[in-house]
Amino acid sequence: MKTFPKLMKAEAIKILGNYGPTAFLVGIFPVMAAAFIGFWMLFVLLSADARQTMVEEPVQWTDVMVGMWNIPNNIFGRAFLLAFVALQFGGEYQWNTWKNLVPRSERVPLILAKFLVVGIIIVVAFILTSIITGVGMGLVSAISHAPYGPELSGDVLSEFAEDYLLQAATAFVGTVIGSGYAMIAAMLTRSILGSLITSYVIATAEGLSVLAFLLVAFFLKNVEILRLYRYTPTYNLFNAVEWINSNAPTTLRDWDDNIVASDSLTFSLIVLFVWVFALISLTAIAFQRQDITN
Repeated sequence: MKTFPKLMKAEAIKILGNYGPTAFLVGIFPVMAAAFIGFWMLFVLLSADARQTMVEEPVQWTDVMVGMWNIPNNIFGRAFLLAFVALQFGGEYQWNTWKNLVPRSERVPLILAKFLVVGIIIVVAFILTSIITGVGMGLVSAISHAPYGPELSGDVLSEFAEDYLLQAATAFVGTVIGSGYAMIAAMLTRSILGSLITSYVIATAEGLSVLAFLLVAFFLKNVEILRLYRYTPTYNLFNAVEWINSNAPTTLRDWDDNIVASDSLTFSLIVLFVWVFALISLTAIAFQRQDITN
């Protein structure tokens, strides 16, 4: 039986070795960041108005670098990342990799290793994206003779590190949850396309479920039904991001625009942890019991 580090190494080699899809679906983010910086540098070099705008409305490196972590939770970022995780999980079935190589005794460690490696690869990609954007906007500001604060200090670095790590952790959790959807879909469909479509439908439906909760609560005149939305991953991901970006909660409102929920960052982190634990446990147990020889 392979040790867990060896399983992780094998998964990393396999995923990164398939460099075409990995570069397109995950590497696209730092590449697009570099392209954006290149375009913006050219723009400020050629436009006095753009340089003046940078001076009048300067950006801050803390906001730029932390803000890049919002991408995994928007529609564009989620589509690419779900395609990536669907390729990793659905591909194992479609290409019969697990059928030929996976002994039952290694199934749970293998699925845990795959979850972890997929999440780490995505997090590294966004670390690169945030660094490229942060440094690049510094160059754009320098070209424009615009300030690029805040100035370095112990308090600034401490606050930035806390926000950055929380944002990265939130993105990682969102990736693991999406991976859970993709793995469940892969076990049901045994194909990459089936895993992608099913996981995207699940993720989208879960994100839009607030409408269903709102309608049911409205017709039954029971606001407690609407409050159940507080336990979905989407609500808590957005609430965590809002706390990090604005130091304020996301408010859940009823049909009369009354605030019915306003939760703490701690609440959302606990709910997200429960979702991650539940999804990983469910997929590990189901994978352990599944017949993958047919």
